[in-house]
Amino acid sequence: IRDLNVQDVALGQPVVGERAVLRVTGHVEAVAPSAVQGKLSVRRMDGPAGSLDATGAYDADRRSLALDVSLAEPAGGLIARALDVPALPALQGEAKGAGPLSDWKGHVAFSFAQVAAMRADVAIRHATATDFTVDGTATIPPGDRGFARRLVSGAHRFRVDGSYKRGDALTLS
Repeated sequence: IRDLNVQDVALGQPVVGERAVLRVTGHVEAVAPSAVQGKLSVRRMDGPAGSLDATGAYDADRRSLALDVSLAEPAGGLIARALDVPALPALQGEAKGAGPLSDWKGHVAFSFAQVAAMRADVAIRHATATDFTVDGTATIPPGDRGFARRLVSGAHRFRVDGSYKRGDALTLS
């Protein structure tokens, strides 16, 4: 796909909580017989401006992957609205990583202004199975918005280890 250019993607109120018009652009190209790279951009054309930008590259011969994704929305944006996040805060997010699939390393982070934040390191190791680790923290500031929020407020460390082998079950620990 040399040029993806969709001028108006109209989403109705039932889909994302309010009517929205998006523009989608991008491309995907083979840069070698076994390698592809691409770019995707999504912009909100009405209402609070929001954006998603993603680039990626995969080389099958080198068995390597590179990703760079960023997401930004001001307060009142579509994602906060669709997820029913209290006060509809601004959103910032990113996912980045690069390297061989035998030892791939990446990072994920997002925040909904003063409502919640998450940061994690991601590691993928692919040999006969695909093993992965997600290790990070989630933070929910204290607030007076009810018992549940007071119960889970603060910084929480998490780690998820998993393994998948084609034709087998995904194992999480």
